[in-house]
Amino acid sequence: IATSSIRTLLTGEYLFASEVPVCVTTGLLRPKIFISSRAVAALGPGCVQAALAHERGHVARQETRARFLGAMVEAFHVPGLGRSILHRWQEDSEFLCDQFAARSAGSPTLVAEALVRFRRAMLEARATPLCASACLCASASALDARVTTLLAAEPTTTDDSGGTGLAYVLGFALLFLGVGLQTRHVHHGLESFVGLIASTFT
Repeated sequence: IATSSIRTLLTGEYLFASEVPVCVTTGLLRPKIFISSRAVAALGPGCVQAALAHERGHVARQETRARFLGAMVEAFHVPGLGRSILHRWQEDSEFLCDQFAARSAGSPTLVAEALVRFRRAMLEARATPLCASACLCASASALDARVTTLLAAEPTTTDDSGGTGLAYVLGFALLFLGVGLQTRHVHHGLESFVGLIASTFT
């Protein structure tokens, strides 16, 4: 993306010119949100705010770091099992960020509409997400289930930070458990590596 084509919306949020619909969170140390002009046109004013709120959920949950650590752990896991656990965790994170966006926008229906509009724009552009798990509406995400959950939800102001933290702990505990069951040496090596990464990013 040419620097000259990027415009700052808010701190850490940027609009860039592109005919490809993009709404994505990227970056480890300082996550940033990027949305394309095509996505803005497809979403419309109200849905743009819902889409950005969803991405802010990813930032608030520090998911770019968590995904990186999860991918490193998955590389040492039982083939297939680690990937399956990580994929499930990523799917669940999309549901949680949908709820985060629904609370921020004050309308679960608006978030559901944003998901449908974005997916339609992707199909029209015959595009694929730049990042399979960081895009507003990744190709692998369960769109029907996400929309159904949002439409059935009642707006709530309950803080789910405690539940979110527990989900992180349990998810990564499962990944680490699989590694530990394979080999003690790999387990200790990976534990040291993750500790190093965590201390670097925090």
